[in-house]
Amino acid sequence: MALPLPTVHLNGTSAEDLLQELCGAITACALLIQAMPRPHGRDYPEGSASYSLAREAYEGRVRALYTLREELEGVAKHVADAQAQKRAQALRGV
Repeated sequence: MALPLPTVHLNGTSAEDLLQELCGAITACALLIQAMPRPHGRDYPEGSASYSLAREAYEGRVRALYTLREELEGVAKHVADAQAQKRAQALRGV
């Protein structure tokens, strides 16, 4: 399920605050991806299916984090575009 896109307007959270929060979440995803411990075969008994299960679980979690990061980046782009559009309108006096 994709993240809903916020509407940037005068009575809502400022675009700057939204972008700061989104950038923090994007950075946290990237750091968590780097920090995730990778399973190693040496940590599982030989011939055990546990290693395969551990790798599948790890890969699934990393994919989920990449997906979340991409969704957050999409929302951040939307907010930044809305902010730029509002600034352009202000410069034109609209």
